[in-house]
Order: sequence, then structure tokens, then C-alpha cells
Amino acid sequence: MSVEKQPTKRHPIKERAGSRPIIETESDFQALSSIAKRVLELEKLADDARRIKDINSAKAIYSEIVNDLMPRAENLTKISQNKAFSFFVFGLVLRVSGMNKEAVTNFQASLEYAPNVINTLLEITKSLGELDRKEEALTYAKRAVSVDPESPAAWGNLAMSNIQLGNRNEAYSSLKKAIILDPDDPINNYIKKNFDRYFDNQKETTKLQTPDESNNSFPLIELTKWPTLPAPWSSTDRGETYVWGDFFLTFQKRPKTVLDLTKEMQGQKAPKSGIIYHYAITVFYRLNKNPHGPSHRPIMVVALEQANIATLEKMLGVDVGDLSQITGKGEMGSLMIGLFSGETRINLGEYKAGVDPESIRKHFFEIIGNRLDLPGHPKIIGDLSQAHGNPETGLPAKKKNSGCLSVILFCIGLGGLGVWGMTFI
Repeated sequence: MSVEKQPTKRHPIKERAGSRPIIETESDFQALSSIAKRVLELEKLADDARRIKDINSAKAIYSEIVNDLMPRAENLTKISQNKAFSFFVFGLVLRVSGMNKEAVTNFQASLEYAPNVINTLLEITKSLGELDRKEEALTYAKRAVSVDPESPAAWGNLAMSNIQLGNRNEAYSSLKKAIILDPDDPINNYIKKNFDRYFDNQKETTKLQTPDESNNSFPLIELTKWPTLPAPWSSTDRGETYVWGDFFLTFQKRPKTVLDLTKEMQGQKAPKSGIIYHYAITVFYRLNKNPHGPSHRPIMVVALEQANIATLEKMLGVDVGDLSQITGKGEMGSLMIGLFSGETRINLGEYKAGVDPESIRKHFFEIIGNRLDLPGHPKIIGDLSQAHGNPETGLPAKKKNSGCLSVILFCIGLGGLGVWGMTFI
């Protein structure tokens, strides 16, 4: 069945007079507006790329969003005087990248500063719908209509929220009002044209994905390109292993980096790093479930990390105290959550929950479950060594008397980091 092209999405910057808070710094406004405009352009291009199955274009679009627009938008939330607008734009970037849980957090922050901005209410409704938090989405959709009862976008959004809940009559009534207000609105006319199809559970998804070249699998991490990545299987304690769906996970304490272990295997001392990893979870396909074949590379690493400000100052060649004065954090920076996936690293923001292993593990599981759309809960197998020879992981038994490093690193050729590959026996 051919997939019909959806109409262009509305621009979130255009609002009725008085509905947007005043932007106090013109340069911030221009930068934020530019980011919002570009991310919506990329969302449309990504929709087009997915429709024609242009995998390379979809990957390039996703890379621009997470490696360029996302860090710029995140930085503006810290320095812009207009918190409502900066949180809105960062939330928009996160939503388009598929990080709807984080997007909701930023939209909610924006609404705390400006509770009646129609576009923020519309965007948070979309993200909640993607997270299957349908009742919450409906609440915000109704709130948008109450803020601006003359908005065809608000009524169309309310129609979609009711469609997601299976409320056919309410959805039809809302859509009818939306089309009366603007008979030529392309989005609402698209909904009208496909109204019956939605209720036949044939709605096309709009979530931005990062597809693999041949199937819908998650891409493998090329570990030789990430010397600062927390190394799989590296842990100062015995660690933990879990299985969850088609995946198995290793929970590691104070893991070393890929570069650290490479230097150790070469008999050299590893350089002092500016980043400390307190905990990490590495996600692999279970060996008998791996769509990439017999590969041992992970698909994702989530880490609790902290910058060593003093070390960074030395690495960057700045005067001692400069960075600590800027950050206000002294010798150590804030605890942050980083996510490595495919060819990207995403900063998921500051970690403010409990620092005990149970709290950190729970937070990691929430991130992984949301990113991989996994039902239920992970099942513990045991420590790291017990993952080997276990039928649920599919890993072969570890060779007798094999050392720790032989489990972590496998030398491919001779030389430096560029010819080292990560695997396990």
C-alpha cells in the first residue's frame, strides 16, 4: 500500500499577538528561532526520506539534529534570559529526535514560565501521545483549546488525542470544529481524509528513527571510533548481567575507557581522563537474536559521568580555576547522564536522583526501556562472569584461566587504537 505524503507541520514560532513571552535578548531569539526553523525543516525531510526508504539521508538528518542542533539548543536553555522560549525550542529538538520523555520535561519547564503558550501545549500533546500517555495528552489538548478556542490547530490536536484514545464521536466533533475554523488547513484535512483509517489501527508513525541499512535493527557501535567510551565488561567489582527482550545488559562500576584498556594491552600508561564514569550499562543483542549476525559489539551505552575540572583545565591549557569559576562546581563538575548509540553521543542532562547503585540502575533501565521500547522489566542473570555459558545470553563459556583483559579486548592486527576492536571470548 502506498503511503500518502503528509502535509508540512506547523511552525511553532508563529503565534497570536501577545501569546509568546517577550524575548529579552534579540540574539538569543534569533538563535532559538533559527534552531526551531531548521529542526522542523529536517523533520519534514526525514519524513520524506523514510517514505522513499532513503536510509543514508535519514541518518544524516538525525546526525545533524543530535550533533548540531541539540547541543546548541541545550546550551541556550542555560544562558538565555527567556527560559520559556529556550525550553520550548530544546523540547522541540528533542521531540523531533524521538526523545519524547526528555521533550516533555522541557515543555513542562517552559509552561512553568509561560503557562498559556498555545504552541507549547500543542507540542507537549504530541510527545505525550508518542509515549502512549494518552490521558495526559488529552488533558493538554483540552487546555490548548481553552487557551485559544479559535485555533484550528488546537481543535485538530484535540481530535488526534481523542483518536488515540478511540473516542470516535469526540474526535469527529473536534475535527469538525477545526475544519469550520479553517477549511483549507492541510493537516486537519489530512486527518479528515484518513479518519476511518485511524480507527482501523493503520495510522502511520511519525517518530524519527535511525534505521539500519537492511532492516529495523539498532546499529552497532563502532568502538574504535570512541576512545573515550566506557569499555564493555570493564568494572571494578563483579558487575551484573541482565536479559531484557532481545538484549542482554552489563551493569558496570567505574568502567575504564576503550583508550585506557588499549594502552594497558600495549604496556603503556593511560593518560588521565577529563571524564570519570561512575557507572555504566552496556546493551548488546543476545547472541542468538542479533540481526547483524555473529557480532559482539554493543548497540548502546548509558553512563553516569562527571567532569574532572582540574584535569580538563590542564588538557585545555587554561589557567587553574578558570573552568571551575565558570561552572561554579569546584574541582568536579555536575553528575551527568550520557548516552552512546550508533555513531552519536547524546547528553541527557544533569542527574539529580540518588547516587546509590539501586537508584542509578533504575534510572538507566528507564532510559533503555524507553529508547528500545521494551515491555516489562529486565531479568538478572548474575555477575559478569556468569553471563558466559548462559543460554539466555547466548554467550559461549569463558575459557578457563583467561584473564580479565582477554575477556574485554581482542587484538585485531598490531599497532594503535585504530586497529583495536572490542569483543569478548
